[in-house]
Amino acid sequence: MLYKGNGITKEDVDENGDTPCVRYGEIYSSYNQSFQECCSKINIGTVKSPRYFKKNDILFACTGELIDEIGKSIVYLGDGNCLAGWDIIVMRHSQEPRFINYLMNCAYVQAQKSHDKYKLKVVHISAGSIGDIKVYIPSLTEQRRIADYLDFKCSAIDKAIEKHKKIIEKLEEYKRSAIIKAVNGDLSGQVKESGIAWMPVVPLHWDVIPMRFAMLPRKNKNNGLIEKNLVTLMYGKIKRKDIETNGG
Repeated sequence: MLYKGNGITKEDVDENGDTPCVRYGEIYSSYNQSFQECCSKINIGTVKSPRYFKKNDILFACTGELIDEIGKSIVYLGDGNCLAGWDIIVMRHSQEPRFINYLMNCAYVQAQKSHDKYKLKVVHISAGSIGDIKVYIPSLTEQRRIADYLDFKCSAIDKAIEKHKKIIEKLEEYKRSAIIKAVNGDLSGQVKESGIAWMPVVPLHWDVIPMRFAMLPRKNKNNGLIEKNLVTLMYGKIKRKDIETNGG
C-alpha cells in the first residue's frame, strides 16, 4: 500500500509537541538509512486529516531539486505511530523493511525514479511511479541476510567517513592558518602599525595601500557604439573618460 502524508509546515514544528513527525525535507537532511525516533514534533491539533506511519514503513521524499536524489527513502524501525508530512509517500509492505529500503535507494532503482525528469527544475515523483518500479525480490530469509550484511558494512563505512571528516576539517583549518600566516608576513621581526583594525600590525618593510592601487588600468577601446569598458567606477557614479587624451 502506498499513500501520501499530510501538511506539516516548518512553522508547525514544536519541540514540546505531543506527536512525533517527519517532514519531507528532513528525509534528505536529517536521516540516513533508518531511524527509530523522529527529530521533530508537532501538536496533533494543528493538523487536519493527519496521516500516520508505523514501524517498518518506508518513507519517500516525493519532491526535490536534485534529480539523482528524488524519491530518497528511509525506513522507520521505532515503536509507536508518527505523522507523515506533505510530499512524503508512505509504503506499507510485507517484506524485510531494511532490505526494501536498501533496495529502493540502489542505483538501478534510482535510475527508474529519475527517468524522464531531467528537464524539470523541481522534480516530483508520484506514488504511482514508485508502485511501477521493477525490482528483484528474494526470499525473506535472503532479504534478512542481505540486510544484516549491509547494516554491518554501512555502519563501518559511516564510522570511517566520520573519522575522515574530522581529519579533513583539521587539515582545512591548518590550510587556512598557513595561508593567513604566509600572506600576512613574518610578524616575529620588526613591525609597524597598519591602520587596519583586523590586521593591526604588518612587517616593517611592507606597504599598506588600497587594493585599487594594485590594479592595472584597462586600455581596451570600445568598438562601434557598444560601450563595454569603463575607466572609472566609484561612489555609485560612472565617469567616462577619453582614453586617448585622458580628458573628461
